[in-house]
Amino acid sequence: MYAGDAGEYRFGAAIDSESPGVPAAPDARDSNYDGPPVLSRANNLSPETNGAMNAFGLYAQIIGVYDSGLAAPPGAPGKQTAAVASFGEQTNFGANASHRWRRSKLAIEYRGAYLHYTHAPQFDGLDQFLQLTYRQALLRHLTLDVNNTLGTTTLANGAFSYFSLASLDRIGIPTSELFDSRTNYLQSRVDLTWRLTPRFSLDFGGDGFVVRRASLLLAGLNGYNARVSLAYRLTPRQTLSATYDNTYFDFQRAFGDSRLETAALGYSIALTREWDLSALAGGVRVNTLGLTEVPLDPTLAALTGQNFALVTFRNVAYLPVAEVRLIRRFKPASLTFDYSSTVTPGNGLALTSRQT
Repeated sequence: MYAGDAGEYRFGAAIDSESPGVPAAPDARDSNYDGPPVLSRANNLSPETNGAMNAFGLYAQIIGVYDSGLAAPPGAPGKQTAAVASFGEQTNFGANASHRWRRSKLAIEYRGAYLHYTHAPQFDGLDQFLQLTYRQALLRHLTLDVNNTLGTTTLANGAFSYFSLASLDRIGIPTSELFDSRTNYLQSRVDLTWRLTPRFSLDFGGDGFVVRRASLLLAGLNGYNARVSLAYRLTPRQTLSATYDNTYFDFQRAFGDSRLETAALGYSIALTREWDLSALAGGVRVNTLGLTEVPLDPTLAALTGQNFALVTFRNVAYLPVAEVRLIRRFKPASLTFDYSSTVTPGNGLALTSRQT
């Protein structure tokens, strides 16, 4: 559950209020309302102010914290492996800004947090999160969306780990870390949306993502995603969509990779003026290459002095994917409830994994 600006989720196949043959939704809250969100399309998290040409905000806070499960990776210098607990202080700060032009808009969000633990100073650190989103109307029916997200975290759990990023379009950002050590990540996303008719649109997009973990025992990640989706606006309040994704995970400091092919159908509806409901369901084919241990024949074990051998394996699995999102819109903000089940690149120890 997370809260954000009411403009956060204005994405998908927009229908112009002036488009012939498609009347404006009677429950639209303003002229920028694009209808209920399409989950296979870009899900921008940066706040924007509705109707404002320029918006800027700053915040800062100091809070007391207590963490009971601080754990470092085995062999981390200056950190004990056993989980420890400590009181501490956390200083949060950030800024967001947005600007609208006639045919484009830009939003930037920065969040920072410095943590200091009274009895566990080895876990002190600065977490940072930066996101930039840009939308440009190239032609009357052609729109370009660019989203760049980068961050660095010290803790496995916290706002910068699971901050609204469990949705299917943030697959390259780590959300299930096991140890409290430095993790750096970057994901860049580009989408080109072409509205063939006032009701029907196509979206072509791609992502590139990188994850680097400070611990030499944990695998890093290079990956990409290429996709195409279509959306058909049944009415100003309802949209059907379909999407196909091809995703690749290449693990660093570990042998193996994974190739994912995902197909899903979606449905979105504006229940009332304040409530939007979106759902997506489908399946994914996961083709994984990796290493596994197999027991050796007793004769070979006696000759080599080893009871097990490392061998490569290739495994293909078929898994379901799903996401459901319910949004309650207010004038200055929105409240979102989200459920997702998908396949992620893991946490550096357990690699390609199913996450709910």
